[in-house]
Amino acid sequence: MISYISAATIMFFIGSVIALSAPLSFELLSFSAIFLVGAPLAFCTAIYLIRKMKVWVLFIIPAFLFMGMTVTTFRVAETIRPLYPYAEQKVTLRGTVCSLPKDTNGLLQFMFEVNEVETAQGIHALKEKIKVSTTDYAVVPGGSICMSGKLKVIGEPKNSTSFNAKRYYQRQGIYFSLFTDNISNSPTIYKLSLKDRISLFINMSMDNYINQFGSEASGFIKGIILNNKSRIPDEAAEQMIKAGTYRYIYCPYIHFSIILYLMSFWIYKKRKYFLSGVCVFLLYLFMNFTVPSAWRICLFFILSYALTRTLKIYNVRMVFFLTILTTGIISPLTITEPGFIISITCVALMRGFFRDLSRALRKIIHNRPLAQFLSIYLIISVGIYPICSFFGMNMTPWSFVLGLVMTPLITIIYYLFYIGLFIFSFSSFFATLGIDYLIKAVELISEYASELPFATINTKSCSPLFLLAFYSVLYCIYLRLRNRKNIKGEILTSLVCFVFVASFATGIFNAEITFLSVGNADCCIIELPFRKTVMIDGGGSAEYADYDIGNAEVVPYLASKGINKIDSILVSHYDKDHADGVVTVMQSLPVGEIFIPDYLPNNDLRDIIESEASAHNIKINVISKPGKIRLAKDLICHILLCENDKSSNDNSLVAKVMYGDISILFPGDISVFAEARLSDTKADILKVAHHGSVTSTGESFIKSTDPKYSVISVGADNPYGHPAASVVERCERQGSCVLRTDISGDIHFIMNKDEIKRVYSFKEWFYGG
Repeated sequence: MISYISAATIMFFIGSVIALSAPLSFELLSFSAIFLVGAPLAFCTAIYLIRKMKVWVLFIIPAFLFMGMTVTTFRVAETIRPLYPYAEQKVTLRGTVCSLPKDTNGLLQFMFEVNEVETAQGIHALKEKIKVSTTDYAVVPGGSICMSGKLKVIGEPKNSTSFNAKRYYQRQGIYFSLFTDNISNSPTIYKLSLKDRISLFINMSMDNYINQFGSEASGFIKGIILNNKSRIPDEAAEQMIKAGTYRYIYCPYIHFSIILYLMSFWIYKKRKYFLSGVCVFLLYLFMNFTVPSAWRICLFFILSYALTRTLKIYNVRMVFFLTILTTGIISPLTITEPGFIISITCVALMRGFFRDLSRALRKIIHNRPLAQFLSIYLIISVGIYPICSFFGMNMTPWSFVLGLVMTPLITIIYYLFYIGLFIFSFSSFFATLGIDYLIKAVELISEYASELPFATINTKSCSPLFLLAFYSVLYCIYLRLRNRKNIKGEILTSLVCFVFVASFATGIFNAEITFLSVGNADCCIIELPFRKTVMIDGGGSAEYADYDIGNAEVVPYLASKGINKIDSILVSHYDKDHADGVVTVMQSLPVGEIFIPDYLPNNDLRDIIESEASAHNIKINVISKPGKIRLAKDLICHILLCENDKSSNDNSLVAKVMYGDISILFPGDISVFAEARLSDTKADILKVAHHGSVTSTGESFIKSTDPKYSVISVGADNPYGHPAASVVERCERQGSCVLRTDISGDIHFIMNKDEIKRVYSFKEWFYGG
């Protein structure tokens, strides 16, 4: 029975992943139903009538795969939402503020429950929640208001390191957003649902309690308890990221899993059966208020305990798989979230290895509580490391050691916070319970740890194949500890490990070129074999914007790839959208040398780049004429054009980078006038000039270059009209495959010195190569 449930759970999970990674239409689902449901059902029926065998499982397994695809598709499809017909239209909405407004980057954001929508066609009554951003701070929680603006569908991120706002809000049932400065009181009073009223009351009570702490402490508390890390002071957050301690407040589910496991282990000792900690996630779905998780933990634990006793569920694995399956059916987005996966893995690993490891440690450490704590810590640290790495959580060599202190500190803060909230909140004298001192300890630990040697070394995000190999090995170890032999499983695990080692061994001799999705800006990262890295331009924002792309996009990407040093940086010209992020990278990582063009001697951005380079002992190479330079071993760069014209765009360095027989042309932002002065532009990959502007990439230039791939680094919905349709048409007419960061996100080329082996992007699995 358990094997059937586990197989159904795994198939449902696979179906959910398929539906999330490759958007499925309802027509395709109907078509696939014939093969995934209809055909197995007919086959099972025929065998049953002929031989009367129990072969229903052959129908159940593919049926759950189809169920996972169907349920997830329906859950995440905004096309079936009531507000979808009004998307991308200017509308007037009436309803109620159903959350506590939050100040984020100078904007007030809150959730709004729509009751009526007014368009040119009339007024329509409906129920839908949306996210609202405004500069009008006169918004009262629970108030009925009226607002006007353009309704937008919350979009996908453009790269792997960006915050996935779409998935985050979809879990709360929110698919649309609206920006407005036109807010007024509604003449009609609308009532919130009971759930929203309770949620709003709890959030307001929580906010009032947190405000009793100091401003810095309250920022940490909101990060730890509310998981709102944007309130943590920037300097403290940067120190925690460097030290690798930031992940200990990233996901509170880890700490709750440990607490639940200890509680359930206590019940196991007393009641002769084990209550699995993962049972809490079944109830999580029915009580998923937008309030801190710890508020729900007490209720979940009581209800899960009662549920297990009532149903007399004595088998841990049955509870485990039934919980995941039920969670997936009700809320499929939850089972693919890092917090859920990490928590499930924590509980499963503690269930499998806690007893053996704690017994082994007790032979060395005679203190039983200490031995149990260390065994849990080792299981969590080692066991979830690949998942944390896979999801891009910051990991440094010191983060494992610091966890011995950070884990109990954060857990104690949880306990004290809720004790103070429930018992002493009426008295501000007892409310803090020393939490201020504990938070100061967390801050000081991170501050000193960030200065330790190797603190800035980040580990590379692991591949799915490594995840499979790692947990397959752990499962084999678990079976051996239980004296169970599974020869087939061990052979399969050995095969997976062999494939991983073989792919890793062959991959280290490949180079990877990545065009980052940094909006209407340029940034290219070239990773060569044996940890050599070159960056061409660093991205940046428009002249009137203050968004730091370097900190928000470029540096996190480098950290996720385990890049801890840049060998050389080439700056094409001094426009902010090309050079601003270079400054941030020099401040964050060691850089060997930098190549800059020799023009605009009094340019502010050039002065900043040169002063930062001097401050960090970075060799400065000023390029004043065409020629050949070496960016790294095996990476030769031919400077084809280096002008000192009045037009800053035509002053861009035109660089032809050669890696063996593969050539990549970087023309900066030059116009067709500068293109006419170029020769020998033939290239395999063209970074299209000036984000696809109509003033660049002329007919003769694209013919002489004749690229296999044309990459356009451009921002979605930019005000400049980039890329121009004529430019895209010219590239396609030449037979070039046009790849755009606004459509595909980060674009990656995997190659050796002879050929481009693979081309893929953040949003597409495979282009070709």
